[in-house]
Formats: sequence, structure tokens, C-alpha cells
Amino acid sequence: MRSRLRTDYIDVLQLHNPALGLTANPETYGVLEDLKEEGKIRSYGVSVHTPEEGLAAVEVTRPDTIQIAYNVVRREAEDRFLPAARAANIGIIAREPLANGLLAGKYGPDSAWEEGDIRARMPRPYLTQIAALGERVKELADQAGVTAAQLALRFVLDNESVSVVIVGMKTVAQVEENLSLER
Repeated sequence: MRSRLRTDYIDVLQLHNPALGLTANPETYGVLEDLKEEGKIRSYGVSVHTPEEGLAAVEVTRPDTIQIAYNVVRREAEDRFLPAARAANIGIIAREPLANGLLAGKYGPDSAWEEGDIRARMPRPYLTQIAALGERVKELADQAGVTAAQLALRFVLDNESVSVVIVGMKTVAQVEENLSLER
């Protein structure tokens, strides 16, 4: 695989949403530690669904990174997980800072998505609730003279526990809008 990537090593290898039994099992990380010692990977991490899964990873092993959904409406990670990860010097990769675009101010409760789009599988009451919160974010953004996406991203970037933010962008305009933010 590394030859196809044209590199001798992988910067960050992440386990993507393993079962909690694997997240909390030290043996899960043994192979990753071996790869790290061999220089095949520089760091490794795990992507989790819940703060509890993240805490299990922090307590059992010390991955270099943990990826978790975090945004202005999904803040449950703030209570225990983010402080524990920060104390353990684990890098936090925040995903879904725009709540799948619902905080960017372009979707409403009646928006429809094509088959295959993750939002098409989300429960309608959840979408309605997040879209309503997205409208509030848009109102606050208008008052601040920024876009809703910029305000939502700023919230995540301003948390000192967050190392990196993964944000989806589909157009050049969205890339430019998001890159206009300074850390």
C-alpha cells in the first residue's frame, strides 16, 4: 500500500469507528505500536462515535490522535473527554464542525438529499432540530458579519483542545470561505 501512496511511511493511521470492545482493548493498539516502532507509520489514532469511547481509548492506551464529532450543537465531548485527552497530550481531530452542512445556513428542515447521502439516512426529527439550530447560527453570524459556516467553524477552532478540524467542502467558494478563518 505504501508503494501505491509513493511514500515510505504513513503520517497518521486511524482506526475508523471500531467497536467499543476493540477501542478499549490494549491488544488493538499493539500492532499499531509495532508499525510505529518500525517507522512504517509516524502516528496512529482512533475515530470514535461517543465521548465514552474516546475516554476508553485514553484510559487503555495513549493513541496519538482521537477523532470525534464536535460542533456547536454536539458538545458532549467537552465534559470529560476533551479535558482527559488534553491532559494525556492526545491530538483531537474534530469532525462534522458544520453538522453535515446543517450549520452552514443552507439547509432547512424540509431539505431533501439524494440516496447515498448520509443525511438521507438521518432521522427527520434530528434533521429538523439541527436545521433549526442552524437557522439560529445563521442569525448570529449575520449579526457578527460572518457566514454561518465561519461562525460554526470558529466555535470549534477556538477550543484549545482541538488540534485539527475536518470540514467538508464541495466548491471552490466553500474552500475560500473556510480558509479565510485564521486560527
